[in-house]
This record gives sequence, C-alpha cells and structure tokens, in this order.
Amino acid sequence: MIAVLMATYNGEKYLEEQFESLLNQTYKDFICYIHDDGSNDGTLGIINKYVKDYPEKFCYIDGEKTGSSMNNFFFLLSRVEADYYMFCDQDDVWLPDKIKKTYLKVLDEEKKNVDKPILVFCDMKVVDKDLNVISDSFVKYNRLDVENLEFNRLIVQNSVAGCTSMFNRIARDEGIKYKQTESPECIMIHDWWITLVCASMGKVRFVKEALMLYRQHGDNNVGATKEYGFKVYIKLFFFLITFSHIKKTKIRIEKFVRQAQQLEIYSLSGVNKEILNIIKNFYNMNKVQRIKAFKKYKIYRNRRNVWQLICL
Repeated sequence: MIAVLMATYNGEKYLEEQFESLLNQTYKDFICYIHDDGSNDGTLGIINKYVKDYPEKFCYIDGEKTGSSMNNFFFLLSRVEADYYMFCDQDDVWLPDKIKKTYLKVLDEEKKNVDKPILVFCDMKVVDKDLNVISDSFVKYNRLDVENLEFNRLIVQNSVAGCTSMFNRIARDEGIKYKQTESPECIMIHDWWITLVCASMGKVRFVKEALMLYRQHGDNNVGATKEYGFKVYIKLFFFLITFSHIKKTKIRIEKFVRQAQQLEIYSLSGVNKEILNIIKNFYNMNKVQRIKAFKKYKIYRNRRNVWQLICL
C-alpha cells in the first residue's frame, strides 16, 4: 500500500483538480491521507466531499494545527502506516502514470539495495495558475544537478522536490527518529531531511520524466525560480558590489551545519561518516582546513563552488 500524504491550508482554489488527478492514476493501490492546518476558506468542505464520495481513496487525519507545511507533513508521517510514502501538494496536478512509474523505480532500487532507505523522484513541468506550460522541465528550469545524488552533494544542496518523490517504509521509519532527540526547527525542510536520510544510508534515484504539473503562482510555499539567462548576470553584479551573496551563503552554511548535526543519531559508515564529521565540526576548523576538506570530498553546491569556497 502506498500512502499519499497531503498537507492542506486554504487550498480551495486548486484542490479539486489535484484530487481528480489522484483519482485518474493508473496505479490504484494507494490512499491519500490529508491533514488540514486550520483553513478558513472552503478547503475542509472539499476534503469532506471527497472523503465521503471516495472513502477507499481519501482519509482525513484529525489533529491540532501544526503551524507550517513541514510540521504538517511530519505529523502525517508519524500517524500513517504504509509500505511506501509520497508527499503531495494541494495545488499541483499529477499526470496519470506518476505513482506507477515512481513505484516501479523504487522496487527496482530495493532489489539492488536490500533493507536500505530508498527515495525516488521525478521531473515535473512548470505551469502557471491556469496550467499553461512555462517549462517542460523543473530540473532544467532551476538548473538542478540530478546526476550527482550522493551524500556529499545533497548535504549542502537539496535537488529533490518533495512533491515528486516516493520513499520506502525504512526511509520513513528512520526519518521520523529526529523527534527523539531535537525539535524539527533544526531541520530545514521535510523533503530535504528524508532525502538526506536516504542519501546517507541508502540511495536516491531520479526518473528522467516529467510526471506532474507544478503550478507556479503567488501563494507557493517554495516556488520555481529560473536560474539562467540575463537575470543571472544582473544578480552576479549585485552580489559583487554588495557582498550580499557572501552573507547569505554564510547563513546557509550555518543551517547546513545544524541540520547535519541531526544526522548524528544514525550510525553512518565509510565516506559518508567522514563527510558528516566535516560538516558537524565545521566551526572547529580554520578556513584552510575547511577548503581542503570540502575540495577533497567534493562537498559542493551545484554551480556555486567558487562562492562557497570564498565563504568558508
């Protein structure tokens, strides 16, 4: 059984389209579990309608308001028992084969990596609020590096959009262990955390196909940002004259370190253990030691290597 987890909040505008896209999936062995975070529009009415009309496909999980999308998804993860899990955003549209194709890829990876946490994700088309295509590839639109999905890259830059992913029960069980040690404020976002769990102890793999429509609109929690063309040079010039990029990168590194420290609860081994120790002990090293360590293990953010090394 596959659990599709949907965290909702004031999503009445697009929610029915997403529900219908789930009903149109070619793979049918799934249940969509929903938790609403205190909507004050018609969201709950839509949810109740689909739960009533399709009780075998939609299930509402009651609970207190969590305060954020990340906490809402972690709440659902902790409450739902299943073999496989998918995060689902309220305002997107899934193409008919999304569940089927990601599921088959997960099964293939599990055969090669027995008893390991596995996460598989796909590409998606970027569309406007009316589903007109802006870009055929979210990966290309954001210049995401989906060829390097090892721990040394993913620990400093998330290339996985949670709404495109499927992960197995082992990944879920390991991913919710953080609650035993620290509050979720030390985790940057739920999908990145699950990705790191899988990259550090298992595998993260990519399906080279757009299997959903990512709706880009003014209310997105995390939006798509085109990162190529003339705008890049304008931003680069601005960063050069203000040093704001250096400041932002330093703040980002602080967050990376806090998040990496959460991975101490896992018994990592080999190279991944060495990489984790570098990030954990970042502030105990001088600048030269940091640069040497990051270069040795290729701990780089995609296409931002020079800026990162300057800020170390």
